[in-house]
Amino acid sequence: MPSTDLAAVRRRPFILEPGEHLLLEPDPIQVMANFGHLVRETGLSPEDLTSCRLASLPMPVGPPRRWPGLRPEMAWLPLLWLPPHLTERKLYVVADDGLARSVPPSMAGAAGVRREEDEEWVLRVCLELTVSGLYDAVSGTFLDVMDYIGIDVDSAEGRARVAAWLRGAADDDLDLFSTGLELDSVIKSQTDPDWALNEAIVNYGHFVNCAWAFGSESLADSLDDLKVALRTGEATMDDARSLADTVCLAAAIWLVDLPIPESAASELSEGAWWLERQSEVLQYEGGPDVFIEDYVDVAIERLAETRDATLPLAKEYLGQPTG
Repeated sequence: MPSTDLAAVRRRPFILEPGEHLLLEPDPIQVMANFGHLVRETGLSPEDLTSCRLASLPMPVGPPRRWPGLRPEMAWLPLLWLPPHLTERKLYVVADDGLARSVPPSMAGAAGVRREEDEEWVLRVCLELTVSGLYDAVSGTFLDVMDYIGIDVDSAEGRARVAAWLRGAADDDLDLFSTGLELDSVIKSQTDPDWALNEAIVNYGHFVNCAWAFGSESLADSLDDLKVALRTGEATMDDARSLADTVCLAAAIWLVDLPIPESAASELSEGAWWLERQSEVLQYEGGPDVFIEDYVDVAIERLAETRDATLPLAKEYLGQPTG
């Protein structure tokens, strides 16, 4: 039976450090690394996950189930057991007062009815996880949902029980918990069921701008560090190509919908521009000086332009000093 005292339920750290939030990790390269970390630790297939620039961790896609490859000792992670209202994309309308309100599936296709995009959905889920206490940013811990229902996955018995269920065995507690409904009482603590949807939709543009701002700043810093390492001999050209490849890919993802300035010399979208640079970087066979001048410095300058155009608004939105 689920515990009635959440304060008595075990909490566990996972990937994130104390003080780190589920939203707006400033370093795109870290977000990409977190994806691989979660795959390795849980055993989930990358195809079962979706990652976006707004969230620190990838989110499992679809309802709770006998996840193929899941390591029994990782079944405690609440991301794997979310209730239907968090695993399903909502349909919604934006009312005259500017607030987003969910509508039933029967209204799909009606005028003004929209479906959550992936990033809007991830934003809503992260808000719900944080406010409900399933994730606590202060401690950097998640609620152990197996402990919540009385299963200790640190014990051989608990792991064996989860493993048997994952292979298809019946288990009353896990069968019920896999509906996702057991966590409803934990998550649905707000009087307005659409509060997170509204927060996500209304603030989505601000979050994207923050991703542009902090992402471009972090990637530029990574390239600045690379320049120093190349010039001091601490990095090889293989190191440089590898990091520049990662930076270009991250920039293509993080800045994909960045508006093209009217003064831009190229009509390429921002994402396409970075993918072109990625291809050039991977084919480069020269030395560090030309690499720095033709690729690293050009990329830093472009990232700095994005940072300077977006960072003041991002800091203002988050209440940070803009000076």
